Amino acid sequence: MSEEGARAALSAVRSPAADPSKYDARRLEGGWLFGWSASAGRPPMDTRSWVVADTGEARRLTLKELAEDVLRGLNGA
Repeated sequence: MSEEGARAALSAVRSPAADPSKYDARRLEGGWLFGWSASAGRPPMDTRSWVVADTGEARRLTLKELAEDVLRGLNGA
């Protein structure tokens, strides 16, 4: 999946991480990780990272979750 496809999946679930001016993307095995961009300044309170699996499923991470673990689960591994 491309970054553009992953951002479209984020947009479909109304995630703020769909905005490339505020969230940076990083490709991981099995999908994409979207985290607050340092160039966007201080993140608003309760800002979390998001992942989009290669299956197209998008989900917000909790504080205790690792992106790699969540992506494995979303991809059925």
